[in-house]
Amino acid sequence: MKEKTERGVFMTWQTVSLKKQFEVFDNSLRYRIHNLLPQLMEETGYDMWIILCREYNEDPVFTTMIPSLCLTARRLSCLVFVKQGDHFGAYNFGRPDERLATVYTQAYTDIKKDQMEELSAFVRKWNPQKIGINCSATFALCDGLSKELYDKLSAALDEQDRAKLCSAAPLAIRWIEARTEEELSRYRTIYGLAMDICEEAFSRSVIVPGVTTTTEVEEWIAQEINRLGLRFWFSPHVDVQRQGLEGLGSCGEIIRHGDLLHYDVGICYFGLCSDSQRLGYVLVPGKVTDSKEVYAAVAGAGRSLGYVNAPSLFQQVTSLCCDLTSDLSVYEHNCKLLVSALREMGYHVAEPGGAFYLFPRSLESDDMAFSERAKQFDLLLVPGSGFGAPGHFRLAYCVQTEMIERALPKFKELADSYR
Repeated sequence: MKEKTERGVFMTWQTVSLKKQFEVFDNSLRYRIHNLLPQLMEETGYDMWIILCREYNEDPVFTTMIPSLCLTARRLSCLVFVKQGDHFGAYNFGRPDERLATVYTQAYTDIKKDQMEELSAFVRKWNPQKIGINCSATFALCDGLSKELYDKLSAALDEQDRAKLCSAAPLAIRWIEARTEEELSRYRTIYGLAMDICEEAFSRSVIVPGVTTTTEVEEWIAQEINRLGLRFWFSPHVDVQRQGLEGLGSCGEIIRHGDLLHYDVGICYFGLCSDSQRLGYVLVPGKVTDSKEVYAAVAGAGRSLGYVNAPSLFQQVTSLCCDLTSDLSVYEHNCKLLVSALREMGYHVAEPGGAFYLFPRSLESDDMAFSERAKQFDLLLVPGSGFGAPGHFRLAYCVQTEMIERALPKFKELADSYR
């Protein structure tokens, strides 16, 4: 929910209690282990996955597979997953733990016996064909098994089982990247929270132009995340871009009117992480010389960046449309209609291979002047210079066919004006 803060006009998200966060995370973990992981093991072809790590040297994947209040490995921790036919088992082969017991079946039941010998017997009983272990030359996240533990595991296993050890990188990557529908639904809340923090960070309640530094804004963001009972997985970063400033202005740069601000923050909530970036403009007061020109320039840059880095609204709409397909036949028809008609009028046009726009050659070398002249014929063209194509103009055909048909006579009149 949102509540008005002591700071005034801005609204800020209020997070749920830590108890509720732990509950949500642990329920999600149980579902992932017992519903998602069996599918991933079958998909990647592993029928056993062994994750070994020691206290103070936890495997990165191990930390994603334990309940919220387990926090670390205990002495020598070991998780074993078995997927054979219709059977799936998630086993704790380390010291008994009441929290782990909510997710895992305790398989190492007599701690007086040698742990590695018992593990070897367990492996032999299941006789797996492909045993995944976390070692990888490519992916650091999948390289958590230490040399010492690898040697111990290899020495403990029977020769026939030792030969089945292989990198679990494909399975580990799928585990880390895969998200359930329930988790995906929570990302909306997490992203909304990150953007709400940004909205207030980029306000006059935090920034006083000419006084506040980028470091002070970063410190405010870190404190706000802490106040909400959350943590960040990388340090909040704010920098400024300004003409005449070498590189990016960070590390204590004073924020000034006309600066372009860049916000980069990653928060952790419900066990999920955001990576949110935003651009903001420090408004130039109307009394400043050339303020209208500065404002127009920044507005234009914002529009361009909006198409390169799609706004959050585009991203949310895309997530709802990812399973839908488009009828591209309209684009194909519009493209052929324009290309053939323009060529007949005398324009030089290269037919595109798959875009939704053309770059015909302008009828004079100065594409800016050509586009300006086109306005006399009610044609609003985009000069190619802005796209690295001087001497051309950009013409999109992702419009109604009727609009193109109405415009063709205008293009003919424009071409005739050059004869």
